[in-house]
Amino acid sequence: MKNTIIVWNLATGEPDAILRGHTLGQRLDGAGGWHPGIGVAGHEYQTVELATWDVLHTLEGHTNCVAALAALPGGRLASASYDGTIRVWNAATGRLDIILKGAVGRWVCDLALLRDGRLASGSLDGRVRVWDLVRGQVEVTIGSHTAGINALAVVTDGRLASGSSDSTIELWNASDEQLHATFSEDTGEINALAVLPDGRVASGSSNGTVTLWNIASRSVEATLKGHTTSISALAMLPDGKLASGSMDTTVKLWDPSKGQLDTASCALSRSWVSALGARSDGRMASGLSDGSIRLSSPHDDQVDEMLRGHSNW
Repeated sequence: MKNTIIVWNLATGEPDAILRGHTLGQRLDGAGGWHPGIGVAGHEYQTVELATWDVLHTLEGHTNCVAALAALPGGRLASASYDGTIRVWNAATGRLDIILKGAVGRWVCDLALLRDGRLASGSLDGRVRVWDLVRGQVEVTIGSHTAGINALAVVTDGRLASGSSDSTIELWNASDEQLHATFSEDTGEINALAVLPDGRVASGSSNGTVTLWNIASRSVEATLKGHTTSISALAMLPDGKLASGSMDTTVKLWDPSKGQLDTASCALSRSWVSALGARSDGRMASGLSDGSIRLSSPHDDQVDEMLRGHSNW
């Protein structure tokens, strides 16, 4: 079933509802937190009433693929697109509040909500732009990457980290526009970032390694090797373990305190891992390129459910 959102009953492993209406398939993505009832596909969004599975609003306007979402205060939703714009929507009414397009540059690839309520965007031009959402203007343009930004993350002290295809991570204070550190290692493109509870930052790279960075000492604490190709997703689990998903079709669990593999990898047939998420009950959800979702108990590698129905990732 192409171009659909499937809502799953996790108790039975069966679909509760199939939501149709999109015109172009695209990976679901959520930056800055998942907003219940929001789906993204292609150039438009649909907001869904979760009690009845009726479409409440179709949010149209982007002219290219939507790359990231961010849930904003006040029930608003920001969408970033490869059309070079960011749109801010009222999720309750479906109304477009504002279009942010001042000096955005080329594709907008990721979003992150800062602690002060401002929105940061990372673009293919290697720059981070910090937006005043009241005035709809760029307040700050920072970044010295020489290639596109693939990932943003707000670290524990509120500073902003950006990971790029130029193999570097930059750490910025968006308030004073100061570059505090640049982390660089020959690991390939930085595809994913995750912030550990102790303040360290994990990066996933195109050469299949996970690097643990101590941002205080600006040093590499550990390089976690085991994947055979590019890492596409990182997620922190409730017990403090770090999960990495790769195009080599495996998920690996790491113990960041020891800097080593925690359990054996979980082979996922022939499908590569496109997304990871941790559930509050301790289970891990893996989105796979064959369109399925794998719910598992990560530490004993027991597959609780395989949710199938999508025909593409």
